[in-house]
Amino acid sequence: MPQIFDLHNDCLTSTKGKLSYARYIKSLQQQPVTQVVQVIFTTEYTEPLPQIQKLYQTFCQHANTQTKHIAIEDFWFATKRNVPTILQYNPLYIGLTWNDTNRLAGGAFGQGGLTPWGEQVVKQIEQTSLVDTAHLNEKSFYAFANITQKPILCSHTALASFYKHPRNLTNAQIQTIVQSNGLVGLCFVSEFINGKKHCTVQDIAQEIDYFVEHFGIEHIALGTDFYGTKKLPVGIKTYEDISLLYTKLQNRGYTEKQIEQLFFQNAQTFFANVYKS
Repeated sequence: MPQIFDLHNDCLTSTKGKLSYARYIKSLQQQPVTQVVQVIFTTEYTEPLPQIQKLYQTFCQHANTQTKHIAIEDFWFATKRNVPTILQYNPLYIGLTWNDTNRLAGGAFGQGGLTPWGEQVVKQIEQTSLVDTAHLNEKSFYAFANITQKPILCSHTALASFYKHPRNLTNAQIQTIVQSNGLVGLCFVSEFINGKKHCTVQDIAQEIDYFVEHFGIEHIALGTDFYGTKKLPVGIKTYEDISLLYTKLQNRGYTEKQIEQLFFQNAQTFFANVYKS
């Protein structure tokens, strides 16, 4: 099975109790994953900055070549003074919202759009990083698409053409991302894929088929959302389990090169091009 580049994993803020962050990172060395973007989910923090600093120290202490990427999910706390501070942590990307509307933009379940302050923050982020559109509603998504100077990233989502959910992308949104030479990370959240507690590997393969047929294989990757959801597909709990999807895609006629693109190379190429300067 090819190596994996995972665009979105919440292990940094979710590994607790018996499974410590250090043990989880060590366990990844035994799994077929080369790159993991570790996300700091801030929505539940009253004062995010101290928490981010603490988590970043933990990240630096334990991260290895597999897990060297960090990202921020929900920049609701952005101010003129702390935006530069957050950018000093070199996040691979920053999401403006989670599911609700904040001072920057409208989240997936919110009605608001990209605000003037949100536009300013976007411009600051894009000086050194990327904005993640995964949790934006359509109004904010298109407002962002009209001002961004970078390829558009959606780190973890599913397809509205399969199941209509506020977190899923419409075909028009996907086309906008593709036209920007952007990237879509397909998540493993069953609730987004079929609205049930647990979907199947077959469901994921069908989504991939649809995407490849309509948009090509160059702009799709994996954004598992491991540790960000308990509603994972039947049989998939770890990166090793993604071998089930690998076998399913092989049986559906995908070549080794195509599967490698989907699992690893598309994401690797995307970020290499974005950050080549």
